[in-house]
Amino acid sequence: AVVSTQSTGKPVRGITEEERASLPPAWHHHIVYAVSFDGIHLANPVSKMRTDHFKARIESESVILISRDEVLGRLQADLDYDELNSKPEWKQMNVLGQIEVVQREEVRRNTLRIPCGMKYIAIPSTMVGGITLFTFKDTENYKAIMSSEEVFLKV
Repeated sequence: AVVSTQSTGKPVRGITEEERASLPPAWHHHIVYAVSFDGIHLANPVSKMRTDHFKARIESESVILISRDEVLGRLQADLDYDELNSKPEWKQMNVLGQIEVVQREEVRRNTLRIPCGMKYIAIPSTMVGGITLFTFKDTENYKAIMSSEEVFLKV
């Protein structure tokens, strides 16, 4: 978790449409705006998630899902497929095999009109899931958060 210790009282600035256009398509950040007996309430998009699902997601391995259309759009004749297997984490996730499945499905879709089953491929990521907390300094909440052993990065 990251704790903002600014005491300005200013809200967190959102991003503009121009800034949003420059972000990778798979980037997203959910905002937790409430926790209730029936789940975690999120924004971006507005939704509700069961607590056990939220916990599983926040603790899951970091992977990026790349849509099949993006995979197909980036394939090139001179792509070095050996490089995909040179990194152990890519080999372990069988990224090359996933790409081959997408390619085979695309051929079948174009020639035999068979629907595609694989919507995404998963690749390893160095991103780390977490929660950003905001609080005012000199409050009981601030003191409790800053003294927590579970908060590993404090700003």
